[in-house]
Amino acid sequence: MSELSKEAIALLEQGRIVDAIKMTRVSTGLGLKEAKDLVDTYLLQHPELKAQMPTISQESIFRMVVVLIAVAAMLWLFFKN
Repeated sequence: MSELSKEAIALLEQGRIVDAIKMTRVSTGLGLKEAKDLVDTYLLQHPELKAQMPTISQESIFRMVVVLIAVAAMLWLFFKN
């Protein structure tokens, strides 16, 4: 199996998994699934990178839900008339 390019590894270090997969596809010519598997394998072999990845907290999810409800309510009030 191919190895990740330095560019793809740098993207992973920035937490940009999707971009790392895209870079891997371009540099190796692999399909989407194969490139994703390669990136996932690399992350499994380097747990310190996985630990650095930004995660969405439950508080952030709650805030997004509240905002979406507020926007939906405003749209409903606007179009109700």
